Amino acid sequence: MELKKLKEKLLANDVFRQEYYKQDLAMMMGEMVIDARVRLGLTQAELAKRVGTKQPSIARLENGDRVPDLKFLARIAKSLGMYLIPPKFAVSVQIKKSKKSGKNIRFLRVKPLTKNSLHSF
Repeated sequence: MELKKLKEKLLANDVFRQEYYKQDLAMMMGEMVIDARVRLGLTQAELAKRVGTKQPSIARLENGDRVPDLKFLARIAKSLGMYLIPPKFAVSVQIKKSKKSGKNIRFLRVKPLTKNSLHSF
C-alpha cells in the first residue's frame, strides 16, 4: 500500500485524525520564532546575540524539541521588536476539510474560562 493511501485510510478514523492533527505547542512556538526571525532577515546566530544566548539554544527552540521558558520567550519577543501575548486554553479542536484546497484545517474553539465553565469539562 502506498504511503499516501495509507495516510488517507488512517485519517478516515476520527480518533486517529484528532490525534494526528493535535496541536504541538513546542513545534508551534518554534515555527513562530522561525517565521519572525526570517521575516526580519536574521540568522539564528544573530537572534541569539540579540537575546544574549548561543545559537544552539535558538536551534533547539526552532526545532520544537521542548516548550521554552516564558522568560526566554519574552526575551526573544523583545529582541524581535514584538510582544509576547498570553496563550488561551482551547476547549476543543475540530478538523475540517477545506473546500478550496481539499486539505485538512484545524479549528480551535476558544472560550474564556469562568468559575462555571470549569465544571463543564
